[in-house]
Amino acid sequence: MQGNDGSGPPNFTMRCHNGDHEEADLIDINDLQQFLATADFLSNYRMPSLISNMQAAATEVLKGRDFVLSTIQGAVRVRARVVTSIAELRAYFESLSESPKEEEYWKKKEKKKKNQSEEEDWMKKNKN
Repeated sequence: MQGNDGSGPPNFTMRCHNGDHEEADLIDINDLQQFLATADFLSNYRMPSLISNMQAAATEVLKGRDFVLSTIQGAVRVRARVVTSIAELRAYFESLSESPKEEEYWKKKEKKKKNQSEEEDWMKKNKN
C-alpha cells in the first residue's frame, strides 16, 4: 500500500470533534502500529507487573502498620497491668499498716530490741 502522496505506507485521517469545528490529523501507519504494539505490550506485560508490585508494596505497608498497632496495643496492655498491680500493692500495704496484728508485731520487735540493748548494757557493766 502506498501513502496518500504515493510514497510509502498509507496515511489515515483521525477526526476529532471539538465543539463546532473538526480537526483532522494525519497518522502514519507505522506510528499507528507502533502505538498499538506499545499499548499491547503495556497491557499484557507491564501493567500487570506494576499492579502486582503495587499490591506487594501495599501489603508490606499494611503489615508494618499492623506490627506497629499490635506493639502499641501490647504496650497499653502491659501498662494497664502495671497500673493495676501498683494499685493492688498499694491497697495491700495500706491494709497491712491498718492491721492490729501489724502494730503488735512492730511493738514486740521494738520491745525485743530494747531488751537486747538493756542486756548488752548490763553485760558491759558487769564485765568491768
